[in-house]
Amino acid sequence: ARGWAPLHHQVLPGSTFKVVVMASALDAQAVRPDDAFDIGNGEVWYLDGRPIREAELSRRSGVQTAAQCLAYSINAGLVQIGQRVPSETLR
Repeated sequence: ARGWAPLHHQVLPGSTFKVVVMASALDAQAVRPDDAFDIGNGEVWYLDGRPIREAELSRRSGVQTAAQCLAYSINAGLVQIGQRVPSETLR
């Protein structure tokens, strides 16, 4: 058994912030659950040349809805959703 994943992968707890990003986006009416996002190949997506990688178990590709991005913890989708939220709203 591998044990509790956050003890082995330091980046996993950051996924809890995806809920805050989505809630902020919905509250600001910056996104609707059925809005579509192209997340690319499901392995790596680039934002201004910076790679946004996906966890092995969450890899999905192509176009996903905002609801799917949250449900499947898709980094590329939540980054795009977060970009729609005004900075002052996230603060």
